[in-house]
Amino acid sequence: MIRRPNLEDIETLSRIHVQAWDEAYRGLLPDSEIAARDLTFRRALWPKLITNPDLRIAYAPNVGFAVMGQQRARRLPRKNTTRSLAAFTY
Repeated sequence: MIRRPNLEDIETLSRIHVQAWDEAYRGLLPDSEIAARDLTFRRALWPKLITNPDLRIAYAPNVGFAVMGQQRARRLPRKNTTRSLAAFTY
């Protein structure tokens, strides 16, 4: 089931986010950049994302998430875009 996350989902979302960054960016970004976005960082981030009315978030519990909202790069059109996507199959 895919649904909008709530504040009770922060722990699982944070863990998925940390794992996604580690698997996707290890070797591409400096280890210090990945380490800076640890579980504590993600736990602080997710309440802001979940309560932001300008974002749409789809959450598949224990599998992944997608965050959609306006493009962040100022030089690009301010249209909606996928801002973050993480999914895992086990």
